[in-house]
Amino acid sequence: MIPSFAIKMDHRKYIELYLSAHLDDELGIEERRAAEAHLASCAECRGRLAAERATKALLQEGLPIIAAPAALRERISAALDVIDRAQPRARVAVSSRPLLWMAVGGALAACLALLLVNFSLTEPGNAMFDPAVASFLKSEKDFSPNIGAGSTDALAIALIEQFGVAPIWDFSSLGLLAAGGRIDRTTEGKAVAFTLYKGAHGSLLCKIDREEVVHFPSGGRVVKGVHIYRYKGFSIAATNRYAVLCVMVTRLPLEQLARAFDQLPT
Repeated sequence: MIPSFAIKMDHRKYIELYLSAHLDDELGIEERRAAEAHLASCAECRGRLAAERATKALLQEGLPIIAAPAALRERISAALDVIDRAQPRARVAVSSRPLLWMAVGGALAACLALLLVNFSLTEPGNAMFDPAVASFLKSEKDFSPNIGAGSTDALAIALIEQFGVAPIWDFSSLGLLAAGGRIDRTTEGKAVAFTLYKGAHGSLLCKIDREEVVHFPSGGRVVKGVHIYRYKGFSIAATNRYAVLCVMVTRLPLEQLARAFDQLPT
């Protein structure tokens, strides 16, 4: 279960992670409360949000919107599925809404699409996601739990003893149940835990370690404090609570993963 907690919001975090989602009305209840509380005390962010809203309104009023050609949608979607987008320069909202394209001219639209694909293909690896993806791939072949193999309570106790919290998630809506975990140590002696969730249609691995400060990549969506991304063909969810970083990797569709977090209580 996702524990209730207060989101700590500052100027940089709001601009980098929440502004676009706030503008598009994509924040959950908890994120919206934190964003509005920050705006109440930050004139600069209020001005930035107002300017973004004004720009969006002008575009909607002055430019017709048409559906993107099917071939273009398929090309962009395919590229995003295999792209390493560690530090994208522009936020790309992942949602169930149809992909729309402003009627600014066929040639310009094609050029922008090509730039998006080419830029993304040259992105470097992501130091936060790549180790979790590698661990997930290894878990698909072999995962030997050393904690909580037969009991969720035992798994929770082991994680609390190591990290002070028990980041165990309810993924029953995805048909996944906890199948045990591991606590290993790096060469520097730092504890790293892995919890595996399995079901008839796939699996999900959560990599857990202690990180005091985390800078999440932009370009994803935030659902109840969880940052969700499509990365190298995998669905990724990441959150840092009480200085405990959880990075979750699965092959299940991104929208299913987002709905699973949205359905959990705050």
